[in-house]
Amino acid sequence: MTDVTLQRTRQYLLTFLAVLFIAALSAQRTHAGTGTFKDGKFNFCVSVRFEATPAELQRIQDTFARASRYLADATDGQHQFGTVSIVNNGGAGDQAEF
Repeated sequence: MTDVTLQRTRQYLLTFLAVLFIAALSAQRTHAGTGTFKDGKFNFCVSVRFEATPAELQRIQDTFARASRYLADATDGQHQFGTVSIVNNGGAGDQAEF
């Protein structure tokens, strides 16, 4: 592997692990969500438990989009995130996966 490939792989892994770590820390209790998996795509809901600004919501959306690209790359296109619904201010908390 070249240094560039190793660096890229390391960045993918660190970003994906950061998303999972943040999700695990923010979960106060676990509920079955309403997400689905179809044709290699995970569709799920994210409930932001505070009043996020438009810039914060965009950063969350961008992070999930980046994580989806990493997941697709890591699985040779077999899996990726599909529709990621982000609900602000704790809405849909019981139905959300994150």
